[in-house]
Formats: sequence, C-alpha cells, structure tokens
Amino acid sequence: MVRTSIVSFLCLSFLLLLCFPVQNEAKKTIIEQSPPFIRVPEGASIKMTCLLKTEAKEEGVYLMRGRAADEKVTYVSKDGNRPFPNFNGRIEASGPAKNLTITLQQLRQSDSGLYYCLGVMHGADLPAAKGTGTLVIVTDQNKITEKLEAPISGQEGDSINIMCATETKGKDVEVYLMRQYVDPKTVIHIPNNGAAAISSAFTNRIEYSGPPNNRTITLQGLQPNDTDVYVCVSAVLTPSPYIAKETSTIVVVTGTVLSPL
Repeated sequence: MVRTSIVSFLCLSFLLLLCFPVQNEAKKTIIEQSPPFIRVPEGASIKMTCLLKTEAKEEGVYLMRGRAADEKVTYVSKDGNRPFPNFNGRIEASGPAKNLTITLQQLRQSDSGLYYCLGVMHGADLPAAKGTGTLVIVTDQNKITEKLEAPISGQEGDSINIMCATETKGKDVEVYLMRQYVDPKTVIHIPNNGAAAISSAFTNRIEYSGPPNNRTITLQGLQPNDTDVYVCVSAVLTPSPYIAKETSTIVVVTGTVLSPL
C-alpha cells in the first residue's frame, strides 16, 4: 500500500513538471513592430506600431532606443504615457498596450537610432518581450541627399553582402566599413596588405573577398542589434591620399528576442 502511494506521488509530480513549463511557454510574448525602417527630414513626425501577441496580462510597454547603453524613451501603461526627458513634449501614444501606436514629433538628427518596444508582463516569472525594432534616420533638411536605396533586409541568422567598390585602378587601396547611427564604430578595416582589423562584435561573423578596389564584405549570423546604416569608405593612398568613394548601405535585421528589462 505504501509502495503504491509512493509510485502514485512520483507519477503526479512528474506530470506537474511536464504541465507547468508548457503553461509558461504558452505565456511567452511576441511583439510585431512596424515599420522596420523610416527616413525623414528634421522637424518631421513618425509613427511606429507595436502589436503584442500573448496570453499573458501586460503591465505596460516601454519604447527604447538601442545604443551602447539602451535609453528609455517612454513608458505606456493603463495609467497613460510617461515620456522620459529627451522626448518630453514630443511624443504621443494611442491605443491599448497590446496594439500601441507611438508618434515621435519634431524629430532632430540626434534622434536617429534603432527604436524597439519592450513589453512588461504581469508576473515575476515572465520575461519582458522585445520588438523587432524600427531603424529611424533623421536627415538634415537643408542638404540634398542622394537617392535612397531600398534597405537590405535579413532574418536573424542570415548572411548579407555589402559591396565596397571604387573606379580607381590603383592597388594601394584601403577599405573601411563603419556603422553610423545605432552603434557608431569601425566594423572592419581592410589594408592593402596584411591582416584586417575586425570589431569584436563581428569576430567570426565577417568575411571579405575581391581585389582592393572591389571588395565584397559578408556579414554572417545576423542579429537584430546589427540593424544600422553601414558606411563603406575606400581610401586610395598613392600617389597622394584621397577618399575614392563613400557609400551607405541600410541593413535591417528582423527577429524576435526575449530578454529581461
């Protein structure tokens, strides 16, 4: 009798262990964010939407700007919209938290960056859910900008190619690929001779091929935070140094990431 009770208890415990993770899994949240990319002149307004797909009860939604240290833009809950200082008086929110439209107004060039929604769920055991992100580029309205090429889009884990070509026939050409807005830094420096210098963020995720004046740079294992504008600079060193060509490539990586606040 005692043995039967122990067996029954163990079976019940096993079933409970199986059931609870399934319930937690069902409460995970996915945030669909749109559009993936916006480019506007200074002074303009933009709208972003954040659609929460979840069975859990949400407490609120942060709009964040991704940088080396993420910056809070606003927090929207049932109690209303609470902007943070940089956007105070320049932001509006409408709709319920599960289907939110956020409007940024009177944009400045310094507002450029990757914005993403972060849903905070009710329950300490439920992680916050991160949206796919919107890359916002604010340009100087007094400057004539070159034709905007369609962004290169990729899913998380994909690879993409960025072309760095110049018409020079010289062989003494160095190539720099740099990030411009979200995480400004040099991604790779390819000298004419010798090994390339690669940013630690792209270690084992970058390759290049082709002659110095026609490089193809491949970014691999893409991550959502790789979204940015990448600037390719070709520098001719002899007989006298000059910049041969500078081109910009918009890279938008989509993917859903679950992370704590």
